[in-house]
Amino acid sequence: MKKQIFLTIILAAMMPALLSDASGANLDLSPWIYSPRDTSTKQYQSYQETNSHHTRMVNGFNSMDIKYDGKIQVGDDDKSIKSISPGGYLKISYRTFGNKRELLINSDRTGNLSYEFYEGRKEIPFEPEGRKWLEDVLIDVVRSSGIDAEGRTGRIYSRQGIDGFIEEISQIHSTTGQAKYFAALLSNEKLSPRELAKTADAISRKMSSNTARGRLFREYADLFLQDKDVAAAYFTAVSRISSNTERGRVYRNINQPLDFSDQALIFAYFHGINKLSSSTEAGSVLRHTINTQTLPTRAQIALLESVARMSSNTEAGRVLRTFGELDLREPGIIEAYFLALDHMSSNTERGSVLRDLLKKSKVEGPAMVSFLNSCRKLSSSTETSSVLRSIKDINLADTQTRDAYFTVIRAMSSDTESSRVLRYTLDVHQLDNPALISFYETTRTMNSNTETGNVLRASLSHLPSEMAVQDAFFATVNSLSSSTEHGRVLRQYAGMGDLSSYAITGILNSARRISSSTEKGSVLRAVAPRIKEGDSELRDLYMDTAKTLSSDTEFRRAMDAIM
Repeated sequence: MKKQIFLTIILAAMMPALLSDASGANLDLSPWIYSPRDTSTKQYQSYQETNSHHTRMVNGFNSMDIKYDGKIQVGDDDKSIKSISPGGYLKISYRTFGNKRELLINSDRTGNLSYEFYEGRKEIPFEPEGRKWLEDVLIDVVRSSGIDAEGRTGRIYSRQGIDGFIEEISQIHSTTGQAKYFAALLSNEKLSPRELAKTADAISRKMSSNTARGRLFREYADLFLQDKDVAAAYFTAVSRISSNTERGRVYRNINQPLDFSDQALIFAYFHGINKLSSSTEAGSVLRHTINTQTLPTRAQIALLESVARMSSNTEAGRVLRTFGELDLREPGIIEAYFLALDHMSSNTERGSVLRDLLKKSKVEGPAMVSFLNSCRKLSSSTETSSVLRSIKDINLADTQTRDAYFTVIRAMSSDTESSRVLRYTLDVHQLDNPALISFYETTRTMNSNTETGNVLRASLSHLPSEMAVQDAFFATVNSLSSSTEHGRVLRQYAGMGDLSSYAITGILNSARRISSSTEKGSVLRAVAPRIKEGDSELRDLYMDTAKTLSSDTEFRRAMDAIM
C-alpha cells in the first residue's frame, strides 16, 4: 500500500515533464481536458512542428503518443489504415505502468504501406496481434488527432445524417479535432437550414474553446446568415461564447445585410450583444451594426435598448452619436432613444449627444418635448444652456413644447446661464403672446437683479402692446429688489418709440415701487415727454407718482419735466 502511494506521488510530480515536448522547438501548443468513455480523466496536447503532427493523451498511469505526417485515410470501419500519402507515416505509442507498445506505419514512394509493431523493445509480427491492437486503439487515435476528419465526416453524415455527426462530435474531446470535423462538415456537405441551425448549436455546446468556436463562426458566417431562421439560431449560439473579445470579433466580422424585419432574428442578435459584460466590446459591435446594416424601426429600438444597458457613458455616447438621421416621428424610437440617453450619468456626454441629435435629425412635436424633458435632467447649467442655445427651430406656439422649454430654463441653477438662454430665445425664436408671457414668468424666477434686468432690457424691442403681455412684463419688473436695475429698465422702456397709454401707465405705476428718489425721479423725467398735453388722466398719475418722491430736489426736477 505504501509503495502504491509513493508511486502515485512520484508519477504526479513527473506528469508535467511527461506532457512537455522533448525538443522545445517552435511549437503550436493547444491543451484540453475531457472525460472519455471510461469516465476517467484524459489530458491531450496537440502541436505541429514543420509538417509533422504530434498528439499526446494521458489517462492516469497510461499515455499515448500519436505522430504522423502526410494525408492519412482510415478504413470505413475505423479499424484500419486505408492509405497514407507517399513518404508519410503514422506512429502510435502506448505506455501503461512501464509497459510499452508501439506501431509504426510507413508509406513508401508509391504509397505502399509497411508495418512495424513492438512490445517494449521487441518487434513482433503485425499479424495478428498488431492488427488486433490497431483495431482497438484506432478510434481513439483518429478522434483525438483529427486524422482523416474529412473522410470520416463524409461517411458519418452520409450514413447517419446530422444527428449522427453531432453524436460523433460528442465522442471527440479534442478541441482541435472537433474543429476539423466541423470545418469538414461545413466546407464539404450541403446542409439544409435545419441542419445548419443544429450545427451552430452544436458548435456552441460541444466545444469548450471560445477561440475555436469564434473562429468557426467567423469563417462560416456566410453559410449561417443566408436564412433568417438559421441566422437567429447562429446568434443564439454565438451568445454562448463567454469571451467578450471573441464574441465581439464574430459580430464585427459580419458585413453582409441581415433581415432585420424578422423579430426572432432581432431578438437573437441583440441578446448576444446584451450579454456582453464589456461596454467597450458592446459599443464597438453596436457602432459596427449601425454602420453596416439597414435597421428598420424595431431593430433601431432594440439597438437603443442595448445602449441603455451599457455602464459606460463614453461608449453609450459614442454609439448614439454614430446614428445618422433618426425618424423621430416614431413613438417607439423617441421613447427608446431618450431612455438610453437618460440612463447616462455624465452631463458632458449627454449634452454632446443632445447637440448631435439636433444637427442630424428633425426634432419637433413629441420628440422635442422628450428632448426638453431630457435637458431638464441635466444637473449642469452650463451643459443645459449649451444644448438649449443649439436649438435653431422650435415651435413655442405649441403648448406642450412651450411649457417644457421654459420649465427647463426655470430648473437651471445658474442665473447667468438662464439669462443667456432667455436672450438667445429672443434673438432666434418666434414668440407669440402666450410664449412671451411664459418668457416673462420664467425671467421672474431668477434671483439675480442684474441678470433679470439684462433680460428685461433685451426684451423691450419684442414687447407688444398686448395688455396681458404688458402685465407679465411689469410684474417681472416689479419683482426687482434693486432700485438701480428697476430704474434702468423703466428708463430704457420710456425712451423707446411710441408708447401706448397702457404702457405709460405701467411705467408710472412701476416707478412708484422704486425706493430710491434718484432712480424714481430719473424715470419720471424720462417718461414725461411721452405724456401728451391734453391727457389729464396720465398727467394726474404722473403727479401722484411724483408726490411719492422723498427728495424735494427730485420732486422739483420731476415737476419741471412735466410743465
